[in-house]
Amino acid sequence: MEDERRYWPEWVRGLQSWNLDGLAGLFLRAVGPLGLILAQVVYFGQPIFSFGSGERWQAVGRLLEDDRSRRSFIELLQEAGS
Repeated sequence: MEDERRYWPEWVRGLQSWNLDGLAGLFLRAVGPLGLILAQVVYFGQPIFSFGSGERWQAVGRLLEDDRSRRSFIELLQEAGS
C-alpha cells in the first residue's frame, strides 16, 4: 500500500491545480461500498484508458476499494488545502 501512496502528492497537486480537490474529497466520501465496483471498472477499463501508466491506474483502483486508503487520501487533500 505504501507503494501506491507515492502517487498521492502528485494527484493532490493535479486536483488542486484544476480546483477539483474539494469535489474529489466529496466524491471519495460518498463512494462508500460502491468503491469496490468502481475499482473493478478501473481495473477492467485499463486497456481503454490510453493515458497514464498501468501502475497509476492500479493505484487508483486500490484507493477506491480500500476504505482506509480513501480516508487517508481525503485527509491529505484537506491538509494540502489548508
